[in-house]
Amino acid sequence: MIVEQTETTYAVCLTRKVAEPSDFVELIADSTTRPAFYWEHPESGEAVAGLGAAVEIRCSGPHRFAEASRRAVDELRKVGRGGVEGPGPLVLGGFGFSDEDASGRQWREFPSVRLFIPELTWIRTGGQCWEISVSGTAGGSLNGDNGRGTPPYELASESGERQVPASNWESRVEEALRLLHDGSLRKVVLARSKHLDPGAVVCAADAARVLRDSRPQCFTYWVRGGETEFVGSTPELLARVDGSAVQTVALAGSAPRDPDHRRDRENAARLQGCEKNRSEHDIVVQEVKGKLTDVCGSLDCPETPEVKAFPEAYHLATPISGRLARRLTAIEVAGLLHPTSAVCGIPSSLAASLIAKGGEERGWYSGLVGWMRADGDGSFAVALRSGLLDGEAATVWAGAGIVEASDPRAEAEEIESKMGALASVLERR
Repeated sequence: MIVEQTETTYAVCLTRKVAEPSDFVELIADSTTRPAFYWEHPESGEAVAGLGAAVEIRCSGPHRFAEASRRAVDELRKVGRGGVEGPGPLVLGGFGFSDEDASGRQWREFPSVRLFIPELTWIRTGGQCWEISVSGTAGGSLNGDNGRGTPPYELASESGERQVPASNWESRVEEALRLLHDGSLRKVVLARSKHLDPGAVVCAADAARVLRDSRPQCFTYWVRGGETEFVGSTPELLARVDGSAVQTVALAGSAPRDPDHRRDRENAARLQGCEKNRSEHDIVVQEVKGKLTDVCGSLDCPETPEVKAFPEAYHLATPISGRLARRLTAIEVAGLLHPTSAVCGIPSSLAASLIAKGGEERGWYSGLVGWMRADGDGSFAVALRSGLLDGEAATVWAGAGIVEASDPRAEAEEIESKMGALASVLERR
């Protein structure tokens, strides 16, 4: 829902066209300002970097997307423009997988919703680069924190952090298969995390550079809280809104890469013809189409998915686009789609219950990262292939879709491959 223009302005936004920075990662790495945000999609040329919080938005609960959208648009429209050329201010940040804040201390700076209007933003779009500064703020954070101190919720103790052990994996999959066989569950996505050795982890900036350069077809992101940093590279666009145009990608079904070129090609060919993976993928496509049909006058969706190649895996992908029948913001569309069965399951309530029962506390893993303008245009991607850095320690996450034909050991190997892709970037060689 777009709110009406607010008459009261408490800040001024100055936008100027600038020479393109040699490296958007360096804009964040060269500053100690917190919070900070970096996002880049090399294939499309889109990049955003933001420093400092003129205003910060945090909320939680079942209506968090609607509340976050309303607050974001309202706060962005309170920022007066010092000129008319170029883009206005952006709101940057992300959403956790769950509607509620995580209890573990490791997620202390990444609550269910954390968005901010940066004091300084750089954006590259349409072959041009702009610098946007917001100054003269009077309100600060909407939760009274300004993003630099203790989050406005009680932190759990160190013992509140939970890591699902590998030894528990098969029993979790077997429980899911029992529910799948009796028909009460159609699919569930189970995930695991792995702690990397303290002291053997590279800095977030180095990780972001490697991910961006090695995965140009993905959205590379880096969100710096205070003491902790969330970094990753995801192939999955959840919602892009540009006027009335909306885009998303259904991504589900995977096969491992192989260093042998012949076997690698065979893996890709088998994925395209695999009944189990195609069934898993079609579930996601139909779910996404069903949700978008309610708000779109028409949809464009290919009948056959593409096989997309990424360094650690092949994935089945179906791009879906349409025209919104009524104006919705990127945050609202993202909230309509999240969580898809690609990260949760069907039915989502039972899948989410099974995920929680297994001890998973995902935080921002399989949540969303992205940005939005005052008019509601923006992009949000699913936070996959992600790691959380806390000083010299780091944790990585990965998940696998479980359907009736799943094999526990094969799914465990898939997760290890996905976690290994990020761990190999984060660990010092």
